[in-house]
Amino acid sequence: MDLHDLPPQPSDSTWRFIDELKAPLWCDHGWPPRSPREGEADLRGGFRVEAGLPDPDGLLETAYADLAAFARAGGLPAAGAFPLRLRPADLPEEAFRVTVTLSGATLEAGDLEGARRALFWVEDAMRRACGPFLPLGTTERRPFVRRRISRCFFGPIKRPPRLRDELMDDQDYYPENYLNRLAHEGVNGLWLTVEFRDLCRTSITPGYGAQAERRLAKLRRTVDVCRRYGIRTYVFCIEPRAWTQEDA
Repeated sequence: MDLHDLPPQPSDSTWRFIDELKAPLWCDHGWPPRSPREGEADLRGGFRVEAGLPDPDGLLETAYADLAAFARAGGLPAAGAFPLRLRPADLPEEAFRVTVTLSGATLEAGDLEGARRALFWVEDAMRRACGPFLPLGTTERRPFVRRRISRCFFGPIKRPPRLRDELMDDQDYYPENYLNRLAHEGVNGLWLTVEFRDLCRTSITPGYGAQAERRLAKLRRTVDVCRRYGIRTYVFCIEPRAWTQEDA
């Protein structure tokens, strides 16, 4: 088959999955009514988070909001009686320990991202139970792969044939509901393709960095919003990129 016989590439306007990625993660769990089983803590009366970790930049606010949305999707009352006590502990990065009793749960972590993982574990445990119940006992988790880097599913690729620069348009490639989904999937890093020639002007490359401030402004916004979901931003560069014969 000749390449010219291939059908045209679908346009961005046909990408229905983008709207799905932007949609809220939780809607209606559809949990069937039941009583707690032996070995389960009962959270049908709702739960509340007792934050006990320093968080000066409010990085866990997104996790608290997600947990509140999770509770609403399960029909649980807000600010319920069952406490989820966040406490500091001597644990490595992103590790956590959850101890569940009949009267409450203690979530221990060595850093804020460990606390985020602990809160996600609470949600996952209730999803496994198909209801607002947690298994009694202690669970400890720590990451096997420390850096779990992805790319934006619908972000442009800065190379031919489309050659679009995501730092030069007004498209939001990182809507918050999408970042929340990534965080739940364990992603803690995003990779952006950037060329230093777009950001930096030097004495031997005076023509470079012509629109650096515009690019840097969007890059900073991306870094800030991703950080609120525990996601680092990695600038991917292969420098120096191949220069043409005419390049000064």
